[in-house]
Amino acid sequence: MRSLRDIAVFALAALAAGCVGWEPIEAGPEPGPENQVPRIEIVDPASRLMQMRMNESWTFRVVSVSDFENDDVYYQWRLNGNLISNGTLYQYLAFQIGTHQLDVIVWDCEPTLGTESYQACQNEPPPGKRVDTFGWTIEVSP
Repeated sequence: MRSLRDIAVFALAALAAGCVGWEPIEAGPEPGPENQVPRIEIVDPASRLMQMRMNESWTFRVVSVSDFENDDVYYQWRLNGNLISNGTLYQYLAFQIGTHQLDVIVWDCEPTLGTESYQACQNEPPPGKRVDTFGWTIEVSP
């Protein structure tokens, strides 16, 4: 069996001698396109700033998400950074005066280029998984 060094020396010698017809060797097919991140398209309410009074409630929802590959999409809701729910909607009850941050995160479980396959990622996006996020600032007054 010839080593890579022997083959390279032979190829250079052949080129120096004026041999023609050498073609580069294909390394194999190029990797396919990278899995695209699902995108939040439409939310309700559309305003990023909500003003509410104590004990009022409001339903926040993701109306539309696009995913180029039509993968299953998963949702996570966080209030002030804390996980509170999964699903396409969240019923918020204004129970504390002040400013609060409500975020919805969407992702799919398909691996992106250069990563391994994800197992059981329906409740939490895997570390390093690209996601899309939409957030509302909620101001609660008395």
